[in-house]
Amino acid sequence: SQAVSLGLICVEREFDGVDLQLQWSLGRLIDERSLDETAIVEALAGARQTASLARSDFAEIDREIDLLLRLLANALRSGATGVNVLIYGPPGTGKTELARMLAAEIGAKLYAVGEC
Repeated sequence: SQAVSLGLICVEREFDGVDLQLQWSLGRLIDERSLDETAIVEALAGARQTASLARSDFAEIDREIDLLLRLLANALRSGATGVNVLIYGPPGTGKTELARMLAAEIGAKLYAVGEC
């Protein structure tokens, strides 16, 4: 099923049967009385990320930021799919903050999926 393939339900086969375990986020969704889109997305992808740094904090890569903002803003405006940006570097260099700032600049929602 989709829930199993998405990792929302874990199936463990045991000697005396099958044990189904819910991922904590799915269990939390089921416990909610009223659900809206924001609650579902946050339960599955985590809380929405907000920028704590401004564009001026990345002045050394201003040309690259201009290119990224044009690319991402146009993709968002046109509804294009498959437009991605890979931000690579060692931990603690500001990759997540850069992504947060880019999203804030173009008015997009950002979720750091898989981030602890």
